[in-house]
Amino acid sequence: MNDFGDDSISSSQWKNDLFAILLTGQLLSIPCYLFLFYHLLRDKLLWKNLQNHSIVLLLIYNFLQMMIDLSMTLNFYRVGHQHPLNVSLCFLHGYVDYGIWYGALHIMFWNSIERHILIFYSNFLRTARQRILFHYIPLGFVSSYAPILYFYLIVLCPCQRFYNGFLLFCGVVCYSYVIPQWFSWFESLMNCALPILFIGVFSWTLIIRVILQKRRLQQAVNWRRQRKMIIQLASVSIIYLAFSLPYVIATVTSWLDAFLFDSYTIAVYIGAFAHMPAIVMPYANLVALSPLKPKLAKILFWKPKQQRTVAPSART
Repeated sequence: MNDFGDDSISSSQWKNDLFAILLTGQLLSIPCYLFLFYHLLRDKLLWKNLQNHSIVLLLIYNFLQMMIDLSMTLNFYRVGHQHPLNVSLCFLHGYVDYGIWYGALHIMFWNSIERHILIFYSNFLRTARQRILFHYIPLGFVSSYAPILYFYLIVLCPCQRFYNGFLLFCGVVCYSYVIPQWFSWFESLMNCALPILFIGVFSWTLIIRVILQKRRLQQAVNWRRQRKMIIQLASVSIIYLAFSLPYVIATVTSWLDAFLFDSYTIAVYIGAFAHMPAIVMPYANLVALSPLKPKLAKILFWKPKQQRTVAPSART
């Protein structure tokens, strides 16, 4: 995710502010993640809906990214170096930052496409064979492509590794020194820039198509069902576009030698907020999953039951 070698933080004030923002967001989002996992995996009706499968995977990937990648990044900001400096932890940090972060992005990309299938081409998912072909296989591919690719590039790639405890991820991942230029372009475009762009395109075209269909058919029942899927997709899409698109724009302009931002600004100010989707993700999904709202309200506004005491009646 972060393709720049200068990861040292020179501005102590910004480091402290960034640490406070990310740590607070992380601590507040953990209970929300656990609440969603418990109910999504436990409730058979929620799990039966195909639209929730990609959401569960998206939540799992973002939870891993937040608990591992963000935690290790916060520790780096706190002490100013990798502590402890361990080769296995360096591998883990780099792998999660690349493989899991890109994996979540690709799941979101497929999610924005699959909503079109669920709403307008649901007849493609009627039989078990069709669901395997048009749902499970694509979802399995997009969720495993980046983790498998970056496991090879970061862990197995035969390149000389240098570890510097004063750099985030212990320095630049070594595969970036040995891959050809065309693969570097392919990696940045296909794994990051285009998925984010298409998330926005498919999300907004879905909203437009559903609104046009509603006006044409006037189907109130279908509209209520479709509205829930649109709210869920739109809320998650906005998160990715708001926090990831600036990083993509800065990276692409750096390829074209039209430097809108220097590498320090990209790594520290823009790249750091690429962690925000993992922090905000559970709230966006909780808002869209209406069956869980009463359960959440019951927890937030729980009151102990008052035992009613009945006074003994006087016997005459």
